[in-house]
Amino acid sequence: WGTDYTPPSYSDSDSTVAEVQKALAREGYYHGPIDGALDLITQDAIARYDRHHHLRVNHAIDQSLLNALGVG
Repeated sequence: WGTDYTPPSYSDSDSTVAEVQKALAREGYYHGPIDGALDLITQDAIARYDRHHHLRVNHAIDQSLLNALGVG
């Protein structure tokens, strides 16, 4: 990641992260707890999903990921 990266902010980020974790778990990418934490396990799952779905790999929740997962 570059030094110019700023993670997106959400008004209810814990629930957004939890919804992403649930969606990634359904797809077989996430195997950790559904806890709403954007930790390394979640970030690695996001990166694998992004890579396999030809999205920009940035280890973060962005609109492309939300759209692809049908979250939000």
